[in-house]
Amino acid sequence: MIPDVFTLLCIAGEALMTEETIEHITGVIAAKGSDAWYQMPLQELLADSLKDQADKLDKGQDTMDVW
Repeated sequence: MIPDVFTLLCIAGEALMTEETIEHITGVIAAKGSDAWYQMPLQELLADSLKDQADKLDKGQDTMDVW
């Protein structure tokens, strides 16, 4: 199972799916595995341009099955 990252990284329910966030989180997961989402603090998962907004963001725990 993998984290459903872009429905979980959101401000007021709106997903933050940009080229920057996609590139950053895929790099983190490629380097550290999909468990990084659950094991790392939210601020470390954010692209540099979003780190100052960490207190406004939610990191959920939903997953999706990949068959």
